[in-house]
Parts: sequence; structure tokens; C-alpha cells
Amino acid sequence: MFGAIRVLVMTPYPALPLSHGGRVRTFQLARGLVRAGGEVDLVCPWSPGQPRGEYVIDGVRVRPTLFPTTPLLALPDDWLPSALPISWEARLGRARSLLGDAAGYDIAQFEVSGQGPWAERVPAGVKRVYASHNVDADFDLARGTRGGGIRRRMAGRLGDLERRLVAASDLVLACTEEDAQRFGTRYGVGTRRAVVPNGFDDELLELDRGPLREKLRGELGLDADELLLLFVGGGAEHNRRAVRALEQEVMPAVRRRAQLVVIGKAADALSGEGERVRSLGYVEDLRPWLAAADVGLNPVAYGSGSNLKVAEYLAAGLPVLTTPIGSRGFERWTERMRIATLGEFAEALEALPQADGPPPGIEDLAWSGIARRLHALYADLL
Repeated sequence: MFGAIRVLVMTPYPALPLSHGGRVRTFQLARGLVRAGGEVDLVCPWSPGQPRGEYVIDGVRVRPTLFPTTPLLALPDDWLPSALPISWEARLGRARSLLGDAAGYDIAQFEVSGQGPWAERVPAGVKRVYASHNVDADFDLARGTRGGGIRRRMAGRLGDLERRLVAASDLVLACTEEDAQRFGTRYGVGTRRAVVPNGFDDELLELDRGPLREKLRGELGLDADELLLLFVGGGAEHNRRAVRALEQEVMPAVRRRAQLVVIGKAADALSGEGERVRSLGYVEDLRPWLAAADVGLNPVAYGSGSNLKVAEYLAAGLPVLTTPIGSRGFERWTERMRIATLGEFAEALEALPQADGPPPGIEDLAWSGIARRLHALYADLL
């Protein structure tokens, strides 16, 4: 028997705002662990708009930290993968201090491959977990490279860092069964692995779409037969490419009356708003837009892990139009999806699956339940 499980989460993302899938996954799991009876400290890079000192939100103690290389994390990942400057920090005094503090925790949880050198320096007796968002090495290869040989060498470096993190970890968490198997194939079948999927805020299961839908569509001036196509995505390059393809290739080919709404940092990739494209950027409350939408879009061309947006679309009762790669991790609910290549998206909008509320079983992806299962995994690990 032991007391509350104490978890130190080391994340490369600022804790707030919850503006893209990586931040959402990290914070929702942390909050869920607290609600399941754990104690969580979340160490994250400081960014403008955050408090400079420690603060507590929903029971999670957030510890913003400013490193010398933190500004490098703002560079596009296709030029400098953020994992590399994160790995450089491990030898600095601030990192040594943080890792020394880890002795007071039961579990040290790391999020990206660049934290391999960090995990190697965790004090003895603390369990180390790689809570992966992707198989980083595969994701970087799929993304493609710029910069010729230099960039290819950087891609190889990511694989080395991830190998070190897997080797140093007592448990590797994957978003999908496919990723869990890939970790075993790539880094050794003896690696202890578990699947912790991406999910959605529990409140979406209680979403009363009718009033929210009527109100927002009225404000937008949408007719009853006009489609509202929704894409939600952060600033990662695969989302930015998807947005450009929607604007430049898909929307010109859509014959029905329709508007595309892009929410999140990915909206920065739009060339400019037109009659059929609306750019919103980050919004505090996604629920009215999920209620007003007719289709949730996921036209990503590559990736690893799973796309959190698909879980949110399904929980809100939306039919989903996605590429094959965009459906990974959600195969259980393919009856609510139309899976098509990007070139088929415009035509696919003519024959979408019907959605009448959230599909059966989607409640398994509510963050509260996922976090309870993670708490049980950690208890077993200890």
C-alpha cells in the first residue's frame, strides 16, 4: 500500500492556453490523474501570458520554467525539430536542479524524444515513463525534410534520442495500438508498452446542439441547406498543409453551398478569408462551433499517434470526413466516418454518413475515464 501517487510531468509545451492537441492531451491527463487521487506537478516552458511563478489550476501545480533555448521552440519543426534544443538543455544547471527535485516523486513522465537525456538523469527509485504523442522518429520521416543532408542528419538524431528515452523508461505509453506495436518493432519487443488514447472533454457528451446550433448559424447568416465544414488544428506542419489543401484544392471543387471554418493556429496558413473560408484562430470555447458544424474535417496527409480533433468531432455527434491516415486510432467508429483521399473530399461531401448524437462506445474516450485507467497503470507500475 502507498499514499497518493506523485507524478512529475516534464512537457515541452506551455501549459496554457489549450491551443493544440499536444497541450490538451498533456493537461487533460494531468488533471485526470489528480481527480483519480494522484498529485501532479507539471514543469513546462514559460511563455508570454503565463504567470512567471508557480500556480495551480484544476489541482495541477504548474511550474513554468524559462530555459536559454526556449525561444528556439518557436521555430518551425520542419527547420529545427523542437526535440533537439530540448535535448541540449539536459546538461544545464536548471535541468540538473529539476531532475534533482524528481527524487521526491514516484513517477517522472516525459513527453517527447528530446527528453531522452533527461530521463537518463532521473534519480534511482523513480519510475520513468515516456508518454509519447507520436512515434517521433517515424513522424519526422513522414513529415519530409528541408535543408538536404543537414536536415537528414537531424532526423537521424531524433531517432537516437527516442531510442535513449525508450531504453531509459519503465513504461512507454502510445496513443494507438499501431504505435504501441511500432515502438516494439523499432526499439525492441521487450519494451513495456500500454495504449492511452486521445480523448475529449467529458462535457461534450452533454452537448445540447440544438440551441447552440441555431444561435451561431443565425449569427453567421447560414441558411438551413448551407454546409458548415469545420477543421480544428494547431500550428504543426501537417495541420498547416491540410488547411492550405482545403482552401486551395477542396473548397473550389465543392459544388454545394458551404463555408469552411478553421479554428486554431493552423488558420495562420490560410492565404486570406474569402466568401467560403472563415479564419478564427484560437477560441476559448469550441462547443458552439461543434454544434453549428455539419461535418468535421481531418485531411491530414501524414502523421503518427492520433488526431484529437476526431475524438472531439465524434463526441459532438458530427460525421467525420477524413483521410485514411487521419482515421488511425478511431477504427471502432468508422461507420460515422467517410474515409477518402484528399482529391476525393469534394465529392465525398455529397454522401456523408448520418450522425444522430455521439456514436455508441465513444464515452470510452472521455478524458476522465482515460486518466483513471492511466492512474491504475501507474499504481501497477509502482
